[in-house]
Amino acid sequence: MSTSAVVTERSPVAYARKRLRQGLRGLDPVRAGAHLDRSALELLSPAQRARFLEMPAFDQQHLCRVANHLREQGITDRDVILAGLLHDIGKFDGVRAVRLTDRVGKVVLKRISPATLQNVASSYPRGRFPGLALTVRHPELGAEIARSLGCSERTCWLIRNHEAETDLGDPDLARLQAADFAS
Repeated sequence: MSTSAVVTERSPVAYARKRLRQGLRGLDPVRAGAHLDRSALELLSPAQRARFLEMPAFDQQHLCRVANHLREQGITDRDVILAGLLHDIGKFDGVRAVRLTDRVGKVVLKRISPATLQNVASSYPRGRFPGLALTVRHPELGAEIARSLGCSERTCWLIRNHEAETDLGDPDLARLQAADFAS
């Protein structure tokens, strides 16, 4: 996938629409708590799996969908599949988890006041809106968590950059971004 394809798919309107659909999906308790794909989880080490299972059910489901989407696209590279399974692991820092209001706030502020969003993010973990800050900082924090859980540098790089505005010229990152956007 080319850089322009990622940018086109991530237009502000398409991005907002997609995030709204994801948020509404998370409100459905049956769907959010649906059975996890155990075959995907078998790729995780015991420590990675334990951390994954600490995340909210909605996030677990999303991560499994991303990993499965990658595998359906013919991706077999373990680093890429693990990045799919763990790319949002930074949305739970061990104390705080990103909530629906934080997700909505990020989408709205990104559109109307990106500077405010960055100011909130810079106050993490202190500040009045730690969950909102976590939504912005989760790629960076997720990469650090993944590294501490024994992930390769390649997996950590993919996690750190999964929300970059472009694919940075990396086909695996483009695939991860597309799978994340589709899930």
